Amino acid sequence: MQEQMKNAVAETVRERERMAESCFAAAREARMERERKWELFEDYYRCRNGGGELCVTDAYIHVESQIEPEVPDFHFAARDDGMAADEVTRREYAVKYVAEANRLDCRNTANERRLLKYGDAFWKVRWDQSLPYPGTADGGDIRVEDVDPRQIYPDPSAGEIQEGEYLIHTYPMTRRKARRAFAADLKRLGAVGEKLLLEEDPVPGLALCGGNGCVTVTEFYFRTAEDRVALSVLIGGREIRFVPDFWLRTGEQNRSFPFVQYWRIRDERNIWNISELEFILPLIDAADRELMTAEKNRAFMANDMLIVEEDALADGVELTNEPGAVVTMRPGRFDRIRRLNGMSSAAEGTAMAEHYTALIERTVGNFDSAMGEEPERVVTASGIELLNARADARREIKRADRLRGFAKLYELIDWFCLEFYDDGRMIRIGREGSVGRRGKLAEAMHFCYDDGRGERVWFPRVECMMGTEPGKETERVDESV
Repeated sequence: MQEQMKNAVAETVRERERMAESCFAAAREARMERERKWELFEDYYRCRNGGGELCVTDAYIHVESQIEPEVPDFHFAARDDGMAADEVTRREYAVKYVAEANRLDCRNTANERRLLKYGDAFWKVRWDQSLPYPGTADGGDIRVEDVDPRQIYPDPSAGEIQEGEYLIHTYPMTRRKARRAFAADLKRLGAVGEKLLLEEDPVPGLALCGGNGCVTVTEFYFRTAEDRVALSVLIGGREIRFVPDFWLRTGEQNRSFPFVQYWRIRDERNIWNISELEFILPLIDAADRELMTAEKNRAFMANDMLIVEEDALADGVELTNEPGAVVTMRPGRFDRIRRLNGMSSAAEGTAMAEHYTALIERTVGNFDSAMGEEPERVVTASGIELLNARADARREIKRADRLRGFAKLYELIDWFCLEFYDDGRMIRIGREGSVGRRGKLAEAMHFCYDDGRGERVWFPRVECMMGTEPGKETERVDESV
């Protein structure tokens, strides 16, 4: 009987491994076109599109000048009178503590750069047992990470990652770190686990580490038949850890993957969204051509040219266009030599290149005046202020999805606090003098009522209020738990 149970468990493991392999293949194939665009955007951002020739840097300028390093502020507000104010405060302070402990402002710049280059950015929240926490024996704390979109493989049949049936996160890890992070799992597998760390990466084209000292870890999140989130962690295609219920305490109300996706320009027809670089690449190519043509013409035709009449020079003298040359001329023939300088200049070509860069500014709304450069036609302070206000109005539309993405992130952190923090830790993190009260988890998160058909409906008791700018009045852009 024990041997039969062991075989049954092994069969389940193999099914999950096959399912992870199949889902990864489908997601990777659906993402191939997007990967080609990402490589193209990266080349233009790094000015590698000209093949070593002179090129305009508008892609780089657009990305770097639009980065917003500040993390939006927020606060929690109760939606009904039954929610105690001190409990709302504890939850708000817990989320702020996690954001501050993970230095969210430092991580944000990397995500902002990805958002502007690729059109998408991701946050991941997870529980890290290795993080120390004062006053606790076991330790562990919540970790927030900025994730490269190239490491994410979502369900291609979904319009948004939380609507999909699965989500795959692949990332490199050194073999030494893998031995520490998965020590208990590798010990349980014995020789099989040690062999996984010594094998070459079995997934072709997925060597994200760049060296032989790494393995590729695959986190396969999927929905079970009961509509709960499960996690299978694989190395080398073999499962080393399985979490049958990711949200053990809050899973009845929370069925989200622990990731947040936000975008620059929403594409309703695709799970991957649109980068602004996509619209200006043809203009950059045109500006590059004009600039390179002007530079080559200047180099080929800009040498000094001299016109010398016959019998202007003395017998046996040849004119050489060299510095310090001594030229002997016939008497009275000095005016018979003319210098034409170059036959061509780069002025016309550079003017056309500037015309294309002006079209780029018009397309993305990122004008020079917004970056501190004085415009040519508008010279008054009020006029420049009006131009900046118009540019800011265009950017506000793009900021809306960014704010919504941070609201989702704070909501996800709140879920993790409710899932992993006990009441004692929530009180310690909260304001001084806060008094905790032990209540049901459902009461702390949602109000539950019967919809009349015998099914429970969860009404959120707390919403997340987002600030448009630090220190300014807040406005609601999304609802949280």
